[in-house]
This record gives sequence, structure tokens and C-alpha cells, in this order.
Amino acid sequence: EGYKNGCKKTLKFSTEVSCPDCNKGTFLEHYSQKTSGLFYSCSNYPACKNVLNNPPLKSECPHCLYPVVGIKKLKKDKEVHCAKCKRVTKL
Repeated sequence: EGYKNGCKKTLKFSTEVSCPDCNKGTFLEHYSQKTSGLFYSCSNYPACKNVLNNPPLKSECPHCLYPVVGIKKLKKDKEVHCAKCKRVTKL
């Protein structure tokens, strides 16, 4: 809601979830004007280009054991999306 007021610059919110690719940054929440949605990227950009489309959660993927997954809320359920192996698991 706060992003759609015509403001060109917005504050980046930290998710407090560490980036497993570079082990230096944390994921920041950004708003994309192109897609009109949120995405999450490493604070160590441009050195690290790790990006998630769903809010990051510090939890291992049950398939590849990648330490961070994205969580997507559906109408009745939640899904876990792995950023590495791209598998989707229902919670």
C-alpha cells in the first residue's frame, strides 16, 4: 500500500535473513514498478545477485537442503519455494 503513493524512492526493509550465497548480506525487501510487486535481494548487491520472489524464511529446503526458502501464502495454505532447486512444497 505504501509503495503505490507515487513516491519514487522508498526505504528498503531488512528481513533479517542472511544471504547463504555470499554469507555477508541480508535480504532486503524492494518494490518493482515493472511488476508492481515485491521482491527480495541481497544487501551485498552488486557483488551478490541473489534474489527471491517470495519473502525469505530461514528454513532448509527438504529436497536440496538450501538454507533459505521463500514462503508464499495461498488462500488456504502456504507453499515453500526453494530458490536453488525451484521445488515447491505445501505446508
